[in-house]
Amino acid sequence: MVLPEVADKGAAARLLEALNRDEKAEDSYEVKAWRELALAKDLRLRFDVRKYLYDKRDGKAVQPMDFGDKPLGVQIITGANLPPK
Repeated sequence: MVLPEVADKGAAARLLEALNRDEKAEDSYEVKAWRELALAKDLRLRFDVRKYLYDKRDGKAVQPMDFGDKPLGVQIITGANLPPK
């Protein structure tokens, strides 16, 4: 199975638009399921649902990393027994 390189931002935008309006009888099962999560009694779940959809629509916020004056070192460890070069 090959996954798309970019998330479907349009789908998240349509879901958020549907959640931000009043419930309609013709809402799809998907919208109804997301609405149930978005209106859950658990406030943390409500927050996480909205955050997930906004992150999918807008992309996650970039968090800068400061390593000071030290160069960034990378070490990759694998469990494979590779012959030396």
